[in-house]
Amino acid sequence: MDNISFWGIFLILLGMALLVRVLLNIDLPVLRILGGLLLILLGVRIIVGGFDIWPFKTSDNEIFFRSEIIDDSIELAGEYNLVFSQTTFELGKLDLKEKRKELKINNIFSGCIVYLPENVPVNIIVEAVFAGVKMPTRNTPVLGRGAFRSDEFDPHQPHIDIRVNVVFGSVTLMYEK
Repeated sequence: MDNISFWGIFLILLGMALLVRVLLNIDLPVLRILGGLLLILLGVRIIVGGFDIWPFKTSDNEIFFRSEIIDDSIELAGEYNLVFSQTTFELGKLDLKEKRKELKINNIFSGCIVYLPENVPVNIIVEAVFAGVKMPTRNTPVLGRGAFRSDEFDPHQPHIDIRVNVVFGSVTLMYEK
């Protein structure tokens, strides 16, 4: 059930209840019935197809109210905004064609897992506000800044710079096993 079908069914039921009340002169508690039907439709919507309340399409690097897996077969967009979502970045087989690749993740009330490539040096900077961040060697505080550099990191060689801003969310950065 997509977003248009959901609201279409709800508006049809609203119109039918109003017609029954006016044409047949039956005293129905329309608002109570429609409130109950709305809750039932929302429950069915969540069970059947998730709860995507946004009627507009966001860009590929904006992830709102959904789960997404971003793998290394696509070109990274550079900056990703995650809001109330669950996102996995699979960078395990990422091949660097240029000297430096940047990835910025803004995470608000979301969960995020980033699988790092074993063969590419990484430089990670994390800023967290009331958030949980797990990096390959340690965890960062709930409030503050943390950094991680792989052993083979050299700023003059091909590498990945990852900047993560987390507010009330969780981020796990780990090497793929």
